[in-house]
Amino acid sequence: MKVIQNLRKELKKNINLEYKANNDRFFKKPIKLYGVLTPVIRQIARDLYRPVQDLSKTELFDVCEQLMSSGMQEEFIVASAWAFKRRKELVKSDFNIFKSWV
Repeated sequence: MKVIQNLRKELKKNINLEYKANNDRFFKKPIKLYGVLTPVIRQIARDLYRPVQDLSKTELFDVCEQLMSSGMQEEFIVASAWAFKRRKELVKSDFNIFKSWV
């Protein structure tokens, strides 16, 4: 999906190597991350929400699922932000989807 490609491109453009190195030292187990600062990730999530805002909840959750399955920390943050924007549409069964993401 083009929005995922655009997201990954934006994340890669905003890599902070010093931040990445600090995170690599901080976590005991290896984690997958680009090395983008959290405020920058949140801004990217806001900027790139427009192309997905008109998707149905199911379609958006499919995009979020793809992002979550990548294992990249920054993509997880974006997917969480996008899912949260639909919080008023949530029903009880949606929480089973969220459980599968974590």
